[in-house]
Amino acid sequence: MAELPDAHIHHFFSDPATGRVQLDEDQEPMIGFYYEIERPNGAPTHLMGPYTTAEDAEQACQRAFERGDY
Repeated sequence: MAELPDAHIHHFFSDPATGRVQLDEDQEPMIGFYYEIERPNGAPTHLMGPYTTAEDAEQACQRAFERGDY
């Protein structure tokens, strides 16, 4: 039986004190929930999102895994 990959849900939000947000590689703000799935070699996939809730990100992650779309 093949070993299942690890998946991670990340939550990005603006800093309450400064209002600053994390930017992606295209310099777009990252707000909300994102998922990533580790490839068999341990390298993570790109962050996928944003999703409004952790549950939405988890469901999208599950669908991506089931389809092999990661």
